[in-house]
Amino acid sequence: MIWDEAAAERRWLYLQMDGDLRKDLAPLLVYFELRTLILCLRSLETDMPGAMEVNLTVSLLAKEVKKIVVFRSAPESVIGKLERFLADSPLRLHGLAAAYGEGGVQKCEELIWRRYFEQILAFSSHPEVSRLSRSLIDLRNILTMAKCVRWNEPELPGLINGGYVRIRKADQVPSPATLEEMVRGFTGGRQVAAADLHPVNLEPLLYAHLSTAMRRRMRSMCPVAGCMGYIWHIFTVARKRSGRYHDARFAVNFTESMEREQ
Repeated sequence: MIWDEAAAERRWLYLQMDGDLRKDLAPLLVYFELRTLILCLRSLETDMPGAMEVNLTVSLLAKEVKKIVVFRSAPESVIGKLERFLADSPLRLHGLAAAYGEGGVQKCEELIWRRYFEQILAFSSHPEVSRLSRSLIDLRNILTMAKCVRWNEPELPGLINGGYVRIRKADQVPSPATLEEMVRGFTGGRQVAAADLHPVNLEPLLYAHLSTAMRRRMRSMCPVAGCMGYIWHIFTVARKRSGRYHDARFAVNFTESMEREQ
């Protein structure tokens, strides 16, 4: 429901835009629609089909994509049809079926996001959108590094070039020092406590920093910056509401579990 409301608000804004604004903001709109697509793919593997249902009527996904994911057929079939439809798209999502065979929907997610971040600068033609695109690449790289450090992974799955935070060959080996340096580069030199480098704490810190930067850009007279900031605001509000909702559900479930054990 929370994410459906956010999607409906984005759709309303999209319908108010002229053709030029839609074209300029396409990379950011694709970012959020890919999140919707991934939610649909996750629902294919759950034992409770209704648990992750997405209201596709408010989504900006192409009609053909909606038709593919709306039918609850075998995951292999859905993934195969998606690949055939999207292989020649700007994201070049060939290999989707092979990714599913290797590691299920999780591997598909990794492939989709990697291709998106590898291509985003190529179709970010407006300077304001390019600025955000670079920041999103940084955000992805830092969180990837944080998770690898957290779980003592010996190497990274691969960082994406193109962000503002410079990627060096040495950065391919996860380390707390490198992670701290990347975070400071993203936040403009801000001192970061060791506890803030844990992924659970780091993610909201990074999003808050980016949201502050987006609010500053919204004050300009640029229509693209204004719309972009509003779209980001819709996302951050939904993200906070979703976090509080899941925290509350966890608390209720935990309490009920404890009561049953007593």
